[in-house]
Amino acid sequence: MKRSAKLMGLMTLFALPLVATSVATAQSARTIGFGVSGGLSQPIGDLGDRTKSGYSVAGHVYLAPTTMPRLNLRGDLSYDAWDASDAVALAEKSRNVAALTGNAIFRLGETTSAARPFLLGGVGAYRSQTTLFPIGGGTVSASTTNVGVQAGGGFDFNLSGFSTFVEAKVVNIFTDGSSARYVPITFGVRF
Repeated sequence: MKRSAKLMGLMTLFALPLVATSVATAQSARTIGFGVSGGLSQPIGDLGDRTKSGYSVAGHVYLAPTTMPRLNLRGDLSYDAWDASDAVALAEKSRNVAALTGNAIFRLGETTSAARPFLLGGVGAYRSQTTLFPIGGGTVSASTTNVGVQAGGGFDFNLSGFSTFVEAKVVNIFTDGSSARYVPITFGVRF
């Protein structure tokens, strides 16, 4: 019995550094991450003529292929909303866009840098909704779903256990006859 206990103790003593190294390696090579962000959403073009500045919120899922350290893939679920501008406020109340997008993020600079720039580009499905004031009172909503693209860049700021980021991107939704465009400028946290 004493011999078994000594043997188990010796095995544990030798196994602890191996387990600690494996856990540390797995954490540093983590391939899936999550994040949230929010900020200003500035409509431009025709959308900017009809709406005021609004807000943007999003949830993110990151996938970091271990064979390509500069490349990340990111899925976004986002929501942008704007109130109608004063010129169209009698007919329109608001507009919003819910989107599901897939992005490629290319990181620049050194991995040890405190602030690291990145470029991003993606494609997704965008559900646009317009809320109108009808003549008889109340509200009426109309919505469409279209394909869109986005491109932009930002900076990652590495902190202990998590990172923050700031990014700006141009979103272009392909609609019948024209495109709806806006620029979300957001701050986020990634863990």
